[in-house]
Amino acid sequence: MTVISFMLMFYVIYSWIRQRTLDNFIIHIIALDIILHTCVSIGYFLRFKFDFDYFYFTDILILVYGILKFVLKKRINSRIFLNYLFYIGIVIIGLGCLMIFPYKEMMVTNGTNWDLYIRGTDYLREAGFAAENIVFFLKTFVIATSVAFLKMFINMEMWGEILDKMYYWVKVILSVGIFEAISRYIFGSDIFNTITIRLFGLTKSTYDVSMVRGNGYMLQGLTREGSAYAYSLSILCVFLYVRSCCHKKVLPWMYTALGLMILSMSITAVYCIVFLLIMKAVFDHYMFMEKCSRFSRNRFLVVAAVILGGFLTGFLLKRKSDSINYMLWRIADAYKTLEMVFNGTWRNFTGWYGSNQLRLISTWETLKLTVHRPFFGFGIGATTSHSNLAILLAEIGYGGAFCWYRFYFGNKEIRMKKREKRFTISIIMCYIAMNLLAGFERLIISVGNLFIFIMILKAIEERRNYEAVHNHPRV
Repeated sequence: MTVISFMLMFYVIYSWIRQRTLDNFIIHIIALDIILHTCVSIGYFLRFKFDFDYFYFTDILILVYGILKFVLKKRINSRIFLNYLFYIGIVIIGLGCLMIFPYKEMMVTNGTNWDLYIRGTDYLREAGFAAENIVFFLKTFVIATSVAFLKMFINMEMWGEILDKMYYWVKVILSVGIFEAISRYIFGSDIFNTITIRLFGLTKSTYDVSMVRGNGYMLQGLTREGSAYAYSLSILCVFLYVRSCCHKKVLPWMYTALGLMILSMSITAVYCIVFLLIMKAVFDHYMFMEKCSRFSRNRFLVVAAVILGGFLTGFLLKRKSDSINYMLWRIADAYKTLEMVFNGTWRNFTGWYGSNQLRLISTWETLKLTVHRPFFGFGIGATTSHSNLAILLAEIGYGGAFCWYRFYFGNKEIRMKKREKRFTISIIMCYIAMNLLAGFERLIISVGNLFIFIMILKAIEERRNYEAVHNHPRV
């Protein structure tokens, strides 16, 4: 166990002693669990043959809470339970097909490293049933069961308290990012990596590889690389933007998150910001408060542009021509790679394969696999990719993806109007599209799915409260 492991256990015990009811205790645990799922991927909570991530500890606590609530109340929501059964059932069917009818052709399995394979130092394998598939299923079962209990027993009032607690943890995560930026950019020190390795523990994915890219100036926070950091910050930006509708003090923290995304020096940050702007437009169109005038919205964009421009200008001045060449090369490289991928000529490329090529090629090739087993997929844990969405479709198929969508985004909390349904679907589609080129957490075992949906429901609730006070619905 690591230093953070003991600190996490102390926090749980302290929260249990301090809180008078089980519901109040679990509010603190759920807020922490979402942050661990979203923002912390370095280190390990416990090491025994393989590493247990920190969020497994809080996931198990949530699972125990759900079991206790079920035993005490002895009731379940039939719609949520059926969605849960269909989702877990199709995952089991996919694993059964993998066991009984193994895929005979060679493919990139979970044991293959895409980076090494594309560079010619790893090889294709047969997708057969193995112990690792059981491990992935157990992870999926625990998280899916926990999410089902949360959807059944956590009401919107409790979710509001959870989001308030989360705001504290978000500020902690962003403060850590500020410390990393200052230590690297101002002092040129690697002390941040030294501290985090001592606190969180050293895993197979360390900072060493990331330090090579961008000559050591890219930020990665408490994740394993700059791209993963940009993705986690984009999720936090959605949370901060929804909260900013009623709490203006949140805006500086949102600008901070956007600035740290830029300093992650990753292509992921670019397309995440694009989708965040699309989400912002959707939020504004359907849900934005009338008290936020057009001037206020434009002011937000101007201030965001100034903040991001300031970060980027300081970065370019710090790095001079090397930085400009590096960023321009990455943009040009992305276009070149797309052309090779769609033309099918990437295998003939003899130059250096950077992260752009790895991400785009692995996404395309994994999506092509879905044609062979379109409904049930190859089985959870059977393949890997630099795309969360591609892994989802390849491992549980399109039928499984539909059950996954129904389970995580199915609504029983509130009855929605037509414009609210359009708003909900638009945000969810943006979130799914953002995961097309993000490969840092499996959507199959991500609590972030539920978190995004709760953000949507919270925005709708805030909108309705505003309409009730001002006594005129927005059309």
